[in-house]
Amino acid sequence: MGHNGDTRPGEVVVEPPAGTKTACALGGMRRNEARPRLIRLLANTPSPEAIDAFARIADDDGVVLLGQRPQPVTARPGLRP
Repeated sequence: MGHNGDTRPGEVVVEPPAGTKTACALGGMRRNEARPRLIRLLANTPSPEAIDAFARIADDDGVVLLGQRPQPVTARPGLRP
């Protein structure tokens, strides 16, 4: 762990575990063996990378799982808060 331009001196940079990066890479290559790990990631610590990787290997049940993910509330023009 080190220092990069996005952190302050002395700040520790926490990288995702190697298993997370591997699962996302395998899913991105459409390798189904990543499915169990990606499902756990989506349930516990979803990230854009995990969602994208899972979407590449999702079957019908996987599409339903993705659709059940809570969506963040975003401001839309013309709507009141």
